[in-house]
Amino acid sequence: MESFRWRRALFLGLVSYAASLAGLVVDTFVPVLLQAGHPLWHNTTGLSIPPIGFALAPSLAFFIMTWDNLINLFVHPWAGVRSDQTWTRWGRRKPWILVGVPIAVIGLIAIPCASTLPGVILAILVTNLGRALFVPPMVAWLGDLFPAAQRSQANAAFGLVSGVAAILVLVASGMLFERVGRAAPFVAVALVTVLLAGLGVLYIHEPLPTSAPA
Repeated sequence: MESFRWRRALFLGLVSYAASLAGLVVDTFVPVLLQAGHPLWHNTTGLSIPPIGFALAPSLAFFIMTWDNLINLFVHPWAGVRSDQTWTRWGRRKPWILVGVPIAVIGLIAIPCASTLPGVILAILVTNLGRALFVPPMVAWLGDLFPAAQRSQANAAFGLVSGVAAILVLVASGMLFERVGRAAPFVAVALVTVLLAGLGVLYIHEPLPTSAPA
């Protein structure tokens, strides 16, 4: 068996972090956009959140935030199985990434730009649907590109990259939200997602089904 290739594992971990980026910014900032302006956002110190959102009650806002889990219950298994059965000159996973990433990115950018609550809800649903299509195939690269004996090491490399990237993304997104505007972190994460997914499509070579590692 070949020696473990840390460089490939770290690169794949970085590319696969595209699967987490949109979820990170959605989970962090969408509740703010949905609830800002609601009376519960005022406190006894006299400080309040500027009313830049839709003033939803927390119960309704967080109900909306559960919709991605409902979509994932049905689309994740289907997308994963279908990508196992897909084969093109691009590979098995890449067609799903090429379809899902643009859908997710369009929805992500539309979230802070929508001026009505139905528009925001539609953008959230589009984002969740796009992510549900490309996340399982992208995560499956771990099993495609590493033999069973090396997957624990590869997963450790993924965890290292994800932990560092999450810190950087959250800090940078918070600064963009405060200093540039509500759309800034969404647009920035959308661009980084496209960049990372593009690197994966260009530089990751998927094995043929008959030669995939066991």
